[in-house]
Amino acid sequence: MNQYSIFKGILKNTAALGAARVVERSSTVLLSFFVARSLGAAGLGIYSAAMVFFGLISVAAEMGSTSYLVREIAKDRSRTSPYVIHLGLMTIVISLLAIGISWLVVPHLGYSPALAASVYVVILGAIPGTLKTIQEAVFIAHQRVEFITYSTAISAIVYVSLALYCLRRGYGVVSLVASFAIVQYVVALVYFLFLNRFVARLRCKLSLQFALQMIREIKVFAASSLIAAVAARPEIIILTLFKNDAQIGFYSAALRIVDVWQLVPQTYMTNVYPVLSHAEHIADRNTSRIVLEKSIKYLLAISLPLTAGVIVAARPILTIVYGAGFEASVQPLRMMAWCVALSSLTSVLWRLLAARNQQHLLLRAQVWVTVARVAGGYGFISWLGVVGAAISTTLSMLVQNLFMEYYVRRDGTRLGVVRLSWRLCIAALGMGLMAGLVVNRFSFWMVVLVAMTCYGGLMVLLRAVSFEEVASLRKIWQVDT
Repeated sequence: MNQYSIFKGILKNTAALGAARVVERSSTVLLSFFVARSLGAAGLGIYSAAMVFFGLISVAAEMGSTSYLVREIAKDRSRTSPYVIHLGLMTIVISLLAIGISWLVVPHLGYSPALAASVYVVILGAIPGTLKTIQEAVFIAHQRVEFITYSTAISAIVYVSLALYCLRRGYGVVSLVASFAIVQYVVALVYFLFLNRFVARLRCKLSLQFALQMIREIKVFAASSLIAAVAARPEIIILTLFKNDAQIGFYSAALRIVDVWQLVPQTYMTNVYPVLSHAEHIADRNTSRIVLEKSIKYLLAISLPLTAGVIVAARPILTIVYGAGFEASVQPLRMMAWCVALSSLTSVLWRLLAARNQQHLLLRAQVWVTVARVAGGYGFISWLGVVGAAISTTLSMLVQNLFMEYYVRRDGTRLGVVRLSWRLCIAALGMGLMAGLVVNRFSFWMVVLVAMTCYGGLMVLLRAVSFEEVASLRKIWQVDT
């Protein structure tokens, strides 16, 4: 098999994995909208907080095993079984420990009965959730990610259907997180059957020496995973300590709208990453530069007008998505609208560092940003409440980008973000001003049409993106077998 066939295989599997992540995230976001409309801000706050606790325990218990397993199994696929068995047992023990600690701590946090019950229930899904992550790493290493795509799509449909049934029957938010936990067990079992039938037979042979070797090798990955768990959504955790369920819901409502956009740069850069990694590996800096510049420019070309549009139309957007009663989310949404553009740069920068095998710099930036985010979040939230949480979220993403850009520039790389985006910024600003003039005079969809027309016209007038650039981007993706 030549290098081009390998490269196309990487793209195919990466696209399939990206599709799975899009389906998974989309189902969660969609369900949040239904929860908000059925149970109000308080119900959304409880649901969001419970999901954050689940993610916190799952990511910590996973110990960074995804990256570690993919690397090690790719070296020698015959060792799949011992890696999966030993890591699986380790993560089960850690998950049980984390669940036990949570059950001891939660009663002393002053949570409402519904929030406390939701946390107790959802963390029971941490064990299968962690095992599911380990099995996904095996599918990735064996280049059988289609199993992830199929399972994710079916489980998303099942979970959303169960949740909507519970909402219609008036069972409340605890039933939603219970459904989520049950689905985690089902998916973990399905993964296990797929893995044993189509990938590798798992045999329970334990070795203390092998386990100790794994622990030594996985330490850095585990540290990164633990930091990622703490940094996942610290603002929601802090809000649970200072504010009521409704306040958590107001913040989560704004956050969910901003999070929808992140599906685009994550999916796009997931497919770009193999191209970038290959170019960096063979020291083809010209191709790397072209991919970087085009990625930055085209992601900003979409995200900048979205940022401006969300700032201008925050109120009607919240009303359309959640209905009445979410006025307190308007200012947080306007604050976090800047995360739409910032997340585009984040997606590019961290993958560039990873492609250059500089993940230790990512860990360093992650540590500093996490410390600043937790400390800053505590201060801002205790002072300004929900608006403070939005400020903390936006500032932390900005600081993370500044750290990563500093590390990228240390070897002389110049990203040229200003050069690439100044025309786009002017077009987005003009569009925002036009939308601001008509947002209170016409229907929301008419405003969207006017804004899109205005932005497109300014893009052409300013020559922000040429037809030649679009054609050159296509050529980068053309791979001959």
